[in-house]
Amino acid sequence: MFEPGAYLPMGLNQEPKFVPTVKSELLATPYGLLINEIHRSPDAVLQSVHKLLELALDLDTGTFKSSTVDIILYVVRLCCRVENYVDFMIQLETKTHECIRTPLRDVKVTERTLEKLVDYRAQLRTMLRGKVHKMVEGYIIEAMREIEGKVDDEVVDRNTKIACRMHTHLILIYRNVPLVDLTPDIASTLLCGFVFLTIRHTWNLNLLEIPEFEIYELQAVMRRRLVNYTRSLDQQPLNELMEAAVRVSTGTGLRKLPGKSEVKARNWAYIRGKRSKG
Repeated sequence: MFEPGAYLPMGLNQEPKFVPTVKSELLATPYGLLINEIHRSPDAVLQSVHKLLELALDLDTGTFKSSTVDIILYVVRLCCRVENYVDFMIQLETKTHECIRTPLRDVKVTERTLEKLVDYRAQLRTMLRGKVHKMVEGYIIEAMREIEGKVDDEVVDRNTKIACRMHTHLILIYRNVPLVDLTPDIASTLLCGFVFLTIRHTWNLNLLEIPEFEIYELQAVMRRRLVNYTRSLDQQPLNELMEAAVRVSTGTGLRKLPGKSEVKARNWAYIRGKRSKG
């Protein structure tokens, strides 16, 4: 799905006049097959991806030990990356992209197509940030609870690797959240994932399904948004956010405490100085 296919040079944007065509060079796209499908006929691809996610979720048995977990996570990664493409096209058409301002060559998104893309993106995000988030976070909780008080290094190492896998999928789900849409729950999910991976993951060993350079890119994209978001928080929400990251990364508690917790949060503060923004 993500293979770019043959490249279409400038000036060759012509429709083939014969089938099969005698000009095979016309069977190409300027920006890859998926972008071509998304802006010309998104229904077939996006409906199929949405249905695939629904079927994958039906395979969930409620535990990370199930043999179907690898299939579920594969589909989750697929949907997250397709959502990246859809969000990119929407941002370009609505002129809300952070970097790109000029239109893409031979890419024209009609008003009707834009409505479809917005609708499909909303459907995907609802499932990814709802059922999928709950499922994956449940796997993390199960894996970490299994090693509470354990001294068996093999079990601790195995479950920590599992938790790292799950955290990478959680942060991938929220790759495209802009600053204005950050909520306490989303910010907490991202921060806990970043800190957990920084402390617990062993890098450069290809232990994750998501390439590490993609995780670095995701951190770079979201770091400034997280910093700006935390700067807007009052003391109590800031304390809760930071304490959640400490609990998750150290394995001393859940990201969300059930009910009203009696644990008193420390007061977190920023380092002084104009260069200390985080």
